[in-house]
Amino acid sequence: MLSVKLHPEAEEELFQDAAWYDDQRTGLGDAFLEEVYRWFDIIAEAPQVWPLWPGVPGDVSPPVQRVVADRFPYKIGYQELPDHVLVVAVAHSSREPLYWAGRITQ
Repeated sequence: MLSVKLHPEAEEELFQDAAWYDDQRTGLGDAFLEEVYRWFDIIAEAPQVWPLWPGVPGDVSPPVQRVVADRFPYKIGYQELPDHVLVVAVAHSSREPLYWAGRITQ
């Protein structure tokens, strides 16, 4: 199983969004983080099984793959590197597509 590391900007957006959810209802931010971390564990077990993120150029190597969270409207974009998985985005589904593309490792 690979370790999961977050791009600094992805980590920042993750915690900002968790704080926003907690402002909406106490404890909801924690539930959001639990959901995202659960997906991190799933990704770490088998990162190669998830589909490519649509719209990312095909020549990006390693490719950007994604999972769609169950409970919250978020997509997690990541790249499988030799020694870890790099999460480049924890993106709300309503955000501008590929706003995070500058974080991609090539």
